[in-house]
Parts: sequence; structure tokens; C-alpha cells
Amino acid sequence: MSAYSIRYSQVFGFPAVVLSDNKSGASVQILLRGARVNNFFIPLGDNGGLFDIIAGYESGEEIERGYAAKSFIMAPFSNRIQGGRYGFQGNDYDFQKDGFQKVSHGLVHNADFWMETSVITDSEITCRLTTDKLETGRFQAYPFSLKFSVTFTLRGTSLTIRTEAVNTGSVDAPFSTGWHPYFRFPSGIGDVIPTVDASDIVLIDQDFIPLSGSAAFSPIENHPELDYRKGKLIGDSKVNVCYILKSSNTKEKRCSSLYHTKDKIRVTLLQDHGVFYIYTADDFRGDKRDMVAFEPVECITNAFNREELADTITIPPGASKVFEMICIAETGV
Repeated sequence: MSAYSIRYSQVFGFPAVVLSDNKSGASVQILLRGARVNNFFIPLGDNGGLFDIIAGYESGEEIERGYAAKSFIMAPFSNRIQGGRYGFQGNDYDFQKDGFQKVSHGLVHNADFWMETSVITDSEITCRLTTDKLETGRFQAYPFSLKFSVTFTLRGTSLTIRTEAVNTGSVDAPFSTGWHPYFRFPSGIGDVIPTVDASDIVLIDQDFIPLSGSAAFSPIENHPELDYRKGKLIGDSKVNVCYILKSSNTKEKRCSSLYHTKDKIRVTLLQDHGVFYIYTADDFRGDKRDMVAFEPVECITNAFNREELADTITIPPGASKVFEMICIAETGV
């Protein structure tokens, strides 16, 4: 038997693919609906069994409505667009014309993906999922043509997620992306220590939209309650914030981590650029304190309406845009 394998499965009637490390028992289940990571089982050590560090879906109804945006791949924009309207290169677009009452987390989270390729080697397994949801003509407010794919690579207890958008149209297209996972631990999140090497936080209004211009950015030193640069317990803190990251290691990857002091589990997220969100899910989980969103994202919320990000979000015809995120799980540390 090969060290790695791939198979199709079902989650409450929804098709999925499972990538497995047959030696350690680590595995990742990915829904074809939205290319959402539904679980990530890791071995807890000698005779410790397996534990799923991803807060996945608990019913077909949750999958259908995208409950809590669990593990959404957010594209062609992340989080919210103010009022559902944006301007791009002199043209105005309005998602209300497409029937959207609320515009958040992109357009592909309910898209059907298919497996385009898969490759197994002695050291890893990779599969590439693709959707045609962003092709021209599907949305009045997004009349651009993109081929969009997400490539997942499992290597032991390391999962790499690589999004790629290729502009197949004849005009520039706006695009940004990100991943919206919730992580869980055997003993809850109160004993978790986040570490986020940030320079600033993003200030928002009552609708969670960043303030205009430079007013949106505030030095992390001014917010000690949200300063996790040196790591500290979450405890009962309620956190919902976007961090502007520094480059923090020798590979020039932005690095953020969660360490559970009791369960001895560390989850590290690396990204090659972008910003980072922490959200303790208090709005809908209440006192349960059982999961925390730890989100690598390319751009801050409402990026399509921010002049300073116009070049960052633009993909010229024939060009592509890649965003790579690496999730590393360690136990017994």
C-alpha cells in the first residue's frame, strides 16, 4: 500500500474527497461543495487516537446554508463588500441586481467543484479542485471570466491550500481570496495561546467595514488587549479583529499560530502575503467557547472599494493570481 491515498466519500449526502496518510492516520476531508475542508484528523500520539482539529458541518442543512461560513474558500472577494456595491476601473457594480440581500465571503462557497487532477508520491498527496462558477455571465455584478481552482496537498500533518485564479477574459478583473476555517481542541479554546506577529489592527465601523483610508490602521501597541505578538491566553476574551502581518521567518512567510497549553497541540498557519483574522465565534456559539476562526486572507474587508488596493486586486487578461496557505498541526509539543 502506498503511504498516501485518495478516495471519494459522502458527507450528509454531499460529495467529498478524502486525502489520507495511511501511515500516521492523518486525513483531510474536502467537500466538493465550495472546496471546504470539513475535517482534518491528526494523530494525538501513542495510543491517543485521532482528533479532528477542524470544526466541520454537523448536518446537510448546515452545508447547504453554509453555517458560520465554516472553512469557506472566499473568492473573488473575502468577507464583506460595503452595501453590496463597488467600483472598478470607472464602472459601478451592484450585487442587489443579482438578488443578493447580503454580500459576504465571495461567490464560490456554494459552487460545485470537481477534481481536475490528483498526484500521489511517497511523500505527499495532492488534488486540484476546479469550478466554473466565476466564468462570464453568471453575475451582473461580477461580469469577469476567471478559471478558479484550489489545490490541496497533504504531507503528514501539514496541509497546503493553494488558490489560483486565471483571467480568461479580455479585460482586467478584480480578485482577492482567503480561507475561513474554525479550529477546535479537545479541551475547548480557553487555554489556547494565539501568536500573531502584527504591526497594526484594522479599525471598523458598526457594519464591520474598515474605516476609510489610513484611518483604518492602528498600531498594535495601542491595543494591548488584542496584542498577541508574544502570545497570551485567549481565556474568556472576545476577539473579532483583522491584523496587518509582518514577515516573520526565514522563508518570508507570514506566520500565526494557536497553541493549546493543556492539550499540547499547536496549529501554525503560514501565508506568503496578506492579512489575518481571529474570531472567537461568540456571536453564535455563546458560552460554548468551542472553536476559533483563524483566517489567512489576502486583503482586508471591502478591498474592492479601497483605492490603495486597486493594483493588488487586479488580474490582467491572461494572467493568474496565486495565494498559498500552509496549515501545520503538531501534537505533544
